[in-house]
Amino acid sequence: MMKRSILALFDLRLAVLLLTSLLVVPGCGESGEDTDAPTENTNTEAADTTPEEPAEPEIVMLPEPESPDHPRKAEGLTVKDGFLVEKLFETDPPTHGSWVAICAGPDNTLFVSAQYRQYKIKVDGKEVKKTRQTLFTVKPPAVDDHDGTTEVIAHPVALNGAQGLRYVFDALYVMETGNGLVRVSDTDGDGLYDAKELLMAAKSGGEHTTHAIVPTPDGTGLYLIAGNYVALPKLTSSRPVNGLWDEDHVLPQNPDGRGHASGVLAPGGWIARVDPDGKNVELICAGFRNAYDFDVHPNGEIFAYDADMEWDLGQPWYRPTRINHAVSGAEFGWRNGSGKWPTYYEDSLGSVVDIGPGSPVGVTFGTGANFPTKYQSALYALDWTYGTIYATHLKPDGATYAGEIEPFVMGKPLPVTDVAIADDGHMYFTAGGRGGDSAFYRVSYYGVNDKAVPEVKPLTELAKLRKELEALHTPDTPADQIHFIWENLGHDDRFIRFVARVALEHQPIDRWLEKATAEDDTMTRVMAGLALARHKHGNAMGVLVAAEPKSELQQLAWTRAVAVAMYRKATIDPKTQVRTYSEGHLRMRDAILAKLEGFLPTESLPVNTEIVRLRVALGDPGAIQFALDLMNSVQTPTPPWLDLAAQNDRYGAAILAMKENPPPSVQLGIAFMLRNIKDGWTMTQRQAYFSWLNLATQSGGGNSYAQALKKIRVQSVATLSADEKLRLGSIIDEPTIKSPYPIVQPKGPGRKWTTATATKIVEGKLVGRDFMKGAGLYQSALCSQCHVVDKMGADIGPQLTTAGNKFSVADLMRATIEPSHDISDQYAMTEIVTKDGKTIVGRMIEKTDAGVVVLPDPRQPDNKVVVPADQIAEENISKVSTMPAGLVDSMNANELRDLTAFILSGGNKDHEMFKEAE
Repeated sequence: MMKRSILALFDLRLAVLLLTSLLVVPGCGESGEDTDAPTENTNTEAADTTPEEPAEPEIVMLPEPESPDHPRKAEGLTVKDGFLVEKLFETDPPTHGSWVAICAGPDNTLFVSAQYRQYKIKVDGKEVKKTRQTLFTVKPPAVDDHDGTTEVIAHPVALNGAQGLRYVFDALYVMETGNGLVRVSDTDGDGLYDAKELLMAAKSGGEHTTHAIVPTPDGTGLYLIAGNYVALPKLTSSRPVNGLWDEDHVLPQNPDGRGHASGVLAPGGWIARVDPDGKNVELICAGFRNAYDFDVHPNGEIFAYDADMEWDLGQPWYRPTRINHAVSGAEFGWRNGSGKWPTYYEDSLGSVVDIGPGSPVGVTFGTGANFPTKYQSALYALDWTYGTIYATHLKPDGATYAGEIEPFVMGKPLPVTDVAIADDGHMYFTAGGRGGDSAFYRVSYYGVNDKAVPEVKPLTELAKLRKELEALHTPDTPADQIHFIWENLGHDDRFIRFVARVALEHQPIDRWLEKATAEDDTMTRVMAGLALARHKHGNAMGVLVAAEPKSELQQLAWTRAVAVAMYRKATIDPKTQVRTYSEGHLRMRDAILAKLEGFLPTESLPVNTEIVRLRVALGDPGAIQFALDLMNSVQTPTPPWLDLAAQNDRYGAAILAMKENPPPSVQLGIAFMLRNIKDGWTMTQRQAYFSWLNLATQSGGGNSYAQALKKIRVQSVATLSADEKLRLGSIIDEPTIKSPYPIVQPKGPGRKWTTATATKIVEGKLVGRDFMKGAGLYQSALCSQCHVVDKMGADIGPQLTTAGNKFSVADLMRATIEPSHDISDQYAMTEIVTKDGKTIVGRMIEKTDAGVVVLPDPRQPDNKVVVPADQIAEENISKVSTMPAGLVDSMNANELRDLTAFILSGGNKDHEMFKEAE
């Protein structure tokens, strides 16, 4: 924005004061309080952290959004008072695709990219595949240019699509889907990008792929983030010790019951630093699931928005979407299937703030925005599923940060995908994804912006200490630094302990083994034992057994370190995942069990849970009654994000129902551990255990909740003798749940529906619909065999309770009538071609070195096909959906409207679509 002289600024302030005395402008006084922000560069290299001189405060007045002067105001959105959202452009899908990434470019332009290059159309009734451009330049009109239009220019460079863009170093960098980091260029000087250069390969498929790009604060490189489907690139260096990660579960885990991310193991998603030419790749941290985006505060601290596995909702290993402080060497504990680590594990780090269920996408700090100070300092986090942009307000908390969130922009539907702050000080965001309708928006502040650029505040003393320890995350640290590392190894602050242990793991063990065996401080000794265990050192268990943990924190750290030590020295059967523990550890069995006994009684649920885990792993028959008593005496805590869901109907009826009938997640975790014990049960204990499993089916959760219960039951039944099965009778059979609504058969007359005709006949006519007919048609059209709406249906295909937040009528019609148009990698089938020429198509539910397990028909989960690894010739992702076309062709127009209303309402009979038109 144009700089003004002090005199001109003073005159403008007087004008504004006079104007505001006559006009009431909503939100003018809601500038918020200053928020403490992280304040120092995370790079270990020397960096200038001297705060810049605060910029001259700018005052901007925009017309009120209710004024006719705002013809582009986006309808149907809720936005924070004082802000305006404009819809600037709607894409034409065949031309532009569905936009998922955005970044600011020079001269107040922006770059956007589509998710897919390839699309399908029908020509003479036949499906034809075509390609389109995926990279575009967007130049929006000025805020006060109400007649201006948004210019969109397509670039001819052939990109597969991208989920990460950044204009930096006078060049455009792209995280090309399935390829890696590329730099695009204009070879003929016509202003259009027409060539690409691969700088760093990162091969992967699906959506959990290469994502965002952010420049490093020192201006010398790039940070990259990738999802858990992307293998690590070739590393030049690593802040966590390279290759030291593992699954680290003392008991066997189950892969996802529906096959998602089967065979994908540690370290999961990652952040790395790379030079501008793609060389010298340094791993910063790992353990994310599918963090799509992240950003770096001007002081250098990195914050990422990681995804949950929504199918895990209600299960003990469910982890809500969250903002993570990505410090050097961090590990965030994502593991395959049921293997996600609890947040209290000492070898991982917790979150800055838990948000709740959702689908994290774009992230940006408000740095440079023409917003009030509070909102310049905020970290904006976009949720695709629930159509929400959150403003996260950070404040120092020990060596890390705590955060509070508030909804900033919300819409229904508003499938937000990415966000950027442009040179003009406004926020721009895209909406779309997975082939859906896409649009381009601007957020402006129309109140009086009378706050300066946020002041850079000094680091807390603990944060300074953390930074000093992070600088030692390298193997060439001098030996004389061991004392400094050691004196912080048992620190009260979790982040200090963590970064100190990572620094210790970089050092040769002979420098500190003697200190570990002689250490008197309990937490220091336990952390040293954990470091030894991660290195598979033979002295790890001896160091740990000699410790005397007293507090809850010490006991949790000790039980985790013992579990890691046992796992790292165990022999694991690749087919059954059964652990056989080393003779040395088994000789210490009695000492470990005695130590666990000394922890009792304790009211700590985490400590009790870890006691069960270790007792089961050590084959202690007394673990059975202890665990059953624990299941009967504890209650699953109510997660704080359920309150957020209750305030926001976009979270869907299924999640709100969890508040009234919460799933027994904690007890389920204990039952999951007990499935590993074959001997030592009494019949009374068996009856109590299976009766509890039956009761648990009455609660609801994510798509995999029922599958998880079923698998626990199947695995537990497999431990029974023939006599026990006979005596237990029907109690071991899986309970069935009936639909609360009668089936309604369509009366027709039907027709061969197309996406265009169905959209035209349904759109705008979803008022006064019949809820019972919609629910009944949902069953007769076989939707309920694969999809869940408000706990009704099977959890095989995408969950539809929140469809109304993500999809327009046109999107839903396309997904229903053309099911193979866009298939999420979470639901795609795998095509296996064997060496003898056979083709097997199905959902891959397990992948190991021994081979793969494929489920040809997800509706028949017991009919699995095992394909040995040495018989596989090819493995491809199928482009054909398991959902057949034509399922609604028997319906007439009103029936199709009733079905659509039922789905878009999320199964809510009180939705406005079922009210009579006035």
